[in-house]
Amino acid sequence: KKKKSSILYKLFKTVLIILSIPIFLLWLLIIALYIPPVQRYVVDTLCEEASSGTGFDVEIGTFHLSFPLTLNVTDFKVSRNDTLFAAGEQANVSISLLPLFQGEVEVNYVALEKISLDTHELIDGIKASGEIGYFRTVARNIKLEEEIADLRQIHLHSASLNVELGDMPQEEEEESAPLNWIVRLRRGNIENSRFNLSIPGDTLQAGGGIGKLRIDNAVIDLGMAVYSVRNFAISNSNVKYDKGYSSRDEAPLDHIAINDINIGCRDIHYSGDSTKVH
Repeated sequence: KKKKSSILYKLFKTVLIILSIPIFLLWLLIIALYIPPVQRYVVDTLCEEASSGTGFDVEIGTFHLSFPLTLNVTDFKVSRNDTLFAAGEQANVSISLLPLFQGEVEVNYVALEKISLDTHELIDGIKASGEIGYFRTVARNIKLEEEIADLRQIHLHSASLNVELGDMPQEEEEESAPLNWIVRLRRGNIENSRFNLSIPGDTLQAGGGIGKLRIDNAVIDLGMAVYSVRNFAISNSNVKYDKGYSSRDEAPLDHIAINDINIGCRDIHYSGDSTKVH
C-alpha cells in the first residue's frame, strides 16, 4: 500500500508540474512585456506584420507599457509610398484590468496630442484631412455584449477637420447588422476648433469655428433613434455657407455668414416623431 501511494503521489506531482508549466510560461510572458527591450522587439515585430498585412508603413518612435495596462506611444507614423496618412506626437491609453474578465472595458483615459490625418485618395469620393491639438476621454465602462458605453468626459481642443466630397461611386447596398448601441456622456467640451465641408462639383463650401461648446448628460440610443441632452451651450462661434457663384440672379441665401454665436438651451430631446427644446 505504501508503494502504491508513493507511485500515486509521484504521478500526481508529475501531472501538477506539467500542468503548471504553461501557466508559468504565460506569467513569464506577461512579466516580460513590461521589460523595455522585450517591448521594443514586440513593437518592431507588430509594425512589420502590420506593414506587410495592410500595405502601409507603420513606424513607432517609443513604446512603453506599465502595469497593469497603461500604454504610452510617441512619434508614430502611418504612410505608403512616401505619402503620409497619419502621424502623432503622443498617444496614451490606460485601461483597468479586472473588468476585462467580465466582458467590460473601463477606460481610465485616452489622451492624444498633436495628431494629423489625411486620407488622400484612400476613400473613393471623399477626402478628409485635419489635426487634433489635444483630445482626452474617460469611460466609466463599456459593455461589449450589451452594447452600452458610459463616458465620463470628452475634451477636444485646437482641432480642425476638412472634408471634400466628390463623385461617389455607385455600389449595391449591402445589408449590415443594426447598431443598437446606447452611448451616455456625462460631459463633453470642444474648444478652439474648426470644420469645413466643400463640394467642388457644386462649388459649395460650408464650415465654422467653435470657440467653446459644452454638453452635459447626453444620451444617444441608436437602436431606438432617440437622442437627448440635458444642457447645451455654445459661445464665441461662427458658421458660414457659400454657394460659390456671384450673379444678380443668385438666391438671397446663397451666401450666409453668422458670427458671435452664443446659444444656451436645456432638455433637448429628439426622436422620430418629436423634438423638444427648452
